Amino acid sequence: LARTTCAQMSRFRLGEGALGEGAPDTSSPSTRSQQGRERVAVVGASEWGTALARVIGMATAKDLAFDDTVRMWVPPDERLHNCRLCESINDMRENTKYLPGLKLPINVVADSSLCRAVSGASLIVFAIPFQHAMRVIPCMRRTFHPGARALILVDGIHMTVDDKPVLAAHELSLALGGMSVSVLVGAELLPDIVHRRFCEVIIGCTDGSTAALWSRLLSSETMHVEIAPSPAAAELTASLVPIVALAAGFCDGVGVGDNTKAAIVRNGLLEIRRAVALLLHLPESSMALSSCGFSNVLGECYGGHSARSAKMFAQAQGEVRWERIEVALLAGCRVRGVSALHKYVRALRHAKIDHHFPQLVRVYEIALLRRPPRHIVPLAQNESQWRTMRLRRILAAALRCIGGLGVSCLLGVCVFLAQREVMCYALEVDKLGNGARETVEAAGFVAAVGCIHSCLRWGVFGIGPFYFRSVLALFVFCAAALHAALLAERYAHSVQLPRLLGWLAVVPLALGLGFAPLARAFSKQRLGDFLLTSC
Repeated sequence: LARTTCAQMSRFRLGEGALGEGAPDTSSPSTRSQQGRERVAVVGASEWGTALARVIGMATAKDLAFDDTVRMWVPPDERLHNCRLCESINDMRENTKYLPGLKLPINVVADSSLCRAVSGASLIVFAIPFQHAMRVIPCMRRTFHPGARALILVDGIHMTVDDKPVLAAHELSLALGGMSVSVLVGAELLPDIVHRRFCEVIIGCTDGSTAALWSRLLSSETMHVEIAPSPAAAELTASLVPIVALAAGFCDGVGVGDNTKAAIVRNGLLEIRRAVALLLHLPESSMALSSCGFSNVLGECYGGHSARSAKMFAQAQGEVRWERIEVALLAGCRVRGVSALHKYVRALRHAKIDHHFPQLVRVYEIALLRRPPRHIVPLAQNESQWRTMRLRRILAAALRCIGGLGVSCLLGVCVFLAQREVMCYALEVDKLGNGARETVEAAGFVAAVGCIHSCLRWGVFGIGPFYFRSVLALFVFCAAALHAALLAERYAHSVQLPRLLGWLAVVPLALGLGFAPLARAFSKQRLGDFLLTSC
């Protein structure tokens, strides 16, 4: 048995190049179609992927219904100390980059080829973010079993191009060709799974036989599995829990009593049930009282990452940025509740039901629109004070934008006049012939519009978002316009044509480039929210 396992490891350890390279491994006869045994593959090798691969590997080694070899896909660009992470995991039997000290079973084999990792797999566990999963699915090349089923970690809703909310499990199922996709959720699961403490998870699955299979694979002495008949309700419920935890964290930060915090948590649970009913068009069920609802809320609101981050935010009176909190508390990881707020508020407003969720909207305003954290308590005086404060800030932001545009244009005109005079004096354009002065003016247009663009971006967004690609795109547009002006002056022999081309080509393109982030942000928010967040 040891020789056979080592031979399998040496065969699976191959896999050079980018993800998806390498032919599918068909030499092993342990596929479900040949022996009736389920082959399991784990996509992802971060903390979650490694922890689940360990649990699954221990289960498949004892259960004859599963193939004992569990393949875990490790991205080929993952490295550790100038060594590929895939080779390090297979050699040391642990993922020293993400979960050092956690030994993996001998039947868990890391593979850098995605095709080979999922070849013949009938059960696929996605332990990577939704966006990453959508990118790597085409690289699988349908090498998995035709009747394969998938399991994903809860991710919540995503907005389509036409601003319609869709669940991650539904999108993943469509990308996999209609494959059955279940969801795994629970309250603060990762530390308990890693340290083998007792924990409870819930799996949302519509098919009874598939749910029994997932339960058989993940159940152990330290892990209790509950089955929810609606994966959509389970996913939506669990993804809304971090927002309720933000509200509880604001209560801790402003120092309200335990009774008030309990009322805020209760209102959050009621809004979760209401969201399941209105967004999924389902009756208000007991999903909020299951593991992904009630117990998940308790785990998140009393010690979870979102609650601790919100407490720090409220203690600083909202003057600290979420990015700094993420670095200080979460080692750079994003706060789940904050990342979900934008999507859910957009979904509720798109469905025109945001008035049914006053607490969620209030958390959104505190977290992202600079509303005072003490307004988490729904008092009438807080609402009137916020309306006045919101109107004053919107007017100030609008005046700041108008003033920034005026100052930017004034500086641009000054730059244009100064550069034109300097270049005319330095080049002695009067001796260069017809059209030389207009060509110099076209170059001045470039400098002036570049100045306007930079001032607008810096004044409205700050120095940080002034990305290099914006500068490069502006340079390309301006250079193309100047080249067109030079060609027109050379071949058309028109004195006014270079100036006209300069204004028509350079100015609109550069101003459009400068206002592109504003337009993109405005298209996703209301005007007031846009001014409060962007300015």
